[in-house]
Amino acid sequence: MCRTRRNRCFVDLANSTVRNDAADVVILAGAPLAGMADKVKERIPVPVVDGIQAAVTMAEGLVRLKPRKATAGTYRRPAAKDSKGPFRRARRRDRPSWLVTF
Repeated sequence: MCRTRRNRCFVDLANSTVRNDAADVVILAGAPLAGMADKVKERIPVPVVDGIQAAVTMAEGLVRLKPRKATAGTYRRPAAKDSKGPFRRARRRDRPSWLVTF
C-alpha cells in the first residue's frame, strides 16, 4: 500500500510539473526511484527516464564500443609523481655503499 501511495504522489507531482512548468521530460534520479519509471510512465504525458537504467545502458554501450585509452586530455593517465613517503624507491646514489643489490 505504501508503494502505491508513493507512486500516486509521484505521478501527481510529475503531472503538476508538466502542467505548471512545461517540463518536457521527467528524470528519476537516485537509487530509491530505480524501477519506478516502468510503473508510472503510462500516467505521465512526457517521457519518463530512469536515471539508473540510463546509466547502466550508457556503460554497456561504452563497453561495446571498446574505446581506446586516452593519451591526451582530461582522461589521460596522470604523470608519475615523485614519492616522498616511506615506500619511495631509493635511487642508486641514495643507497649505502655497503648495500649489495643483485
